[in-house]
Amino acid sequence: MKAYLEEQQDSMLKLLKELVNVDSGSYNKKGVDEVVQILKTEFEHLGLHAEVREVEEYGNQLIVTHKDAVDPSILLVLHMDTVFPEGTVAKRPFSIKDEIAYGPGVVDMKGSHVTTLYAVKALLEENSEALKSIKLLFTSDEEIGAPVGRVIIEEQAQGMKHALVMEPSKSRRFSGLLTKRRRAIFDRSKRTSGTFRH
Repeated sequence: MKAYLEEQQDSMLKLLKELVNVDSGSYNKKGVDEVVQILKTEFEHLGLHAEVREVEEYGNQLIVTHKDAVDPSILLVLHMDTVFPEGTVAKRPFSIKDEIAYGPGVVDMKGSHVTTLYAVKALLEENSEALKSIKLLFTSDEEIGAPVGRVIIEEQAQGMKHALVMEPSKSRRFSGLLTKRRRAIFDRSKRTSGTFRH
């Protein structure tokens, strides 16, 4: 698998550039929906089922599963929106300097879109049955507290044994460590629970 992924580096960077060079702030529905279409096309080319959930106010949501998945038990959660205002890409588009990629959303979390997609490709290359146990959920409003995304996350997480948020660890971005839990922000409108917002 490692050798396969190393061979795909140029393709991965090409896709990362395409995604980063789309302004997709949380309130930019057109931009987020463009990211949805890019990802949908990529997953459908692999023969996976990609369902778009239409959202009126914010960007659409995307759910991806293996066509033969019956009862996935692992949920991978990603978000497509960024904190950057429209026009940021024009000011500082995707670039690479000293082997480090730069651009709006390159780490949070468009890089994760690419690594997750290519992890799926690697599993397909190995004819792994594991992919049938995985569901991918791409939300569109994480950066503003998931006013719509929270509902779909709760819905899609029902019955799952594991859920992984594919966002990189901010404080240990280059360490390769896995963050197992994060501090939550308490939602006063739902006094019985804490809400993971960021």
